[in-house]
Amino acid sequence: MKPLVRRWTEQDLEKLRLLMSQGASAAGCAAAFNRSASSVKKAARQLGGELAGVRELKAQRREMLQ
Repeated sequence: MKPLVRRWTEQDLEKLRLLMSQGASAAGCAAAFNRSASSVKKAARQLGGELAGVRELKAQRREMLQ
């Protein structure tokens, strides 16, 4: 039977820190870890950081193009 909760390993957290420093989106990190975006956002908050959502990233790109 599959466990209900997958714990974050120290390697996962280190990779998440790296992705956060590179400006990765929550959706991109979720795909990298095969986890939900909300799970990844929660882990990022617990590390003291925050991941941008897709809407925020698109808004930033639009501003850069103008």
